[in-house]
Amino acid sequence: MIKNILKYLLMITGISLVFYAVSAIKCNIDNDYSNREVKSFSVIPQLEETASIIDVDAPAIVNENREDDLFDDCYYTLFLNDTTKEYYAAKNVHQRMYPASTTKLMTAIVVCDEIAAGNINLDDIVTVNNRYDLTEHDLLPCAYLPGSKITVENLLYELLLESNNYNALILADYISGSPEAFCGLMNTKAMEIGATSTHFNNPHGLDDPLHYSTAYDLYLITRTAYKYDIIRTIDSVSEYAFSYTNPEGWPVNVNLHPTNLFFTDKADLPTNYHIEIWKTGTTYKSGHCLAMYVSKNDQLYFVFAATNDSKTGLYEALIKLLSMAL
Repeated sequence: MIKNILKYLLMITGISLVFYAVSAIKCNIDNDYSNREVKSFSVIPQLEETASIIDVDAPAIVNENREDDLFDDCYYTLFLNDTTKEYYAAKNVHQRMYPASTTKLMTAIVVCDEIAAGNINLDDIVTVNNRYDLTEHDLLPCAYLPGSKITVENLLYELLLESNNYNALILADYISGSPEAFCGLMNTKAMEIGATSTHFNNPHGLDDPLHYSTAYDLYLITRTAYKYDIIRTIDSVSEYAFSYTNPEGWPVNVNLHPTNLFFTDKADLPTNYHIEIWKTGTTYKSGHCLAMYVSKNDQLYFVFAATNDSKTGLYEALIKLLSMAL
């Protein structure tokens, strides 16, 4: 009798240990999003596979993978014709990912909405009040010291062309009083356009486990950015020069060049394509990525790729994607 009871207790204990081990494994998988390095690039678990589509004109992509075997070095890809709603390639398009500086497209959208609402103007002169410091992310110190004066327009140009992270914080403070309040506007806008698998926890895109998006949501954000003349104008230039006033009252000249290599001699855009909207992104956990809204023969396309390979590999993948519609 005693032997049977002991055997029963041992069996229950064994089952409990197995259950505990499985639970621990699941916990580690769920926490992979916050701890993942670029090298692993594993799929981030997500309950909702498909975003809720509020923008009825956007194509719903139910099967998130198409021609994905052609892009082994990329973890996320999407290429579609936004005029005909046909999509040529897709890979993990509804899987949660670190968006890096593609975040700044939404930052710019919110700024443009504030301009349209009459709350701010492009020629507003912003006085920098805070001493911003993102050096813990291996960034250089902020060039705009407290007391510096710079226009909203020039902040936007540098935000998008050279992906200045500090500009995102300066604009957020100017508009909303804090980055946290500004992110509230970003998240509200994301919901409005149907980007329901996205959550912004900062205005610049530096890695944060509570800051995420998907390739499909980036498509919705990029096509929304295309509706703003200011963003289209900024994204069309290959160089830009401006000046700001330092705390001592002296003018400081700044020359900007795009981070998008298609605007340089380092990458060749396939024939007949014209870039309308774009944003690059690079962080330790996102790898290299680029979202673009392009036109060709009076039709609009969206293309996106993210790779843990290299910048060269990223542009090779983008060229390969764009060539699928030649």
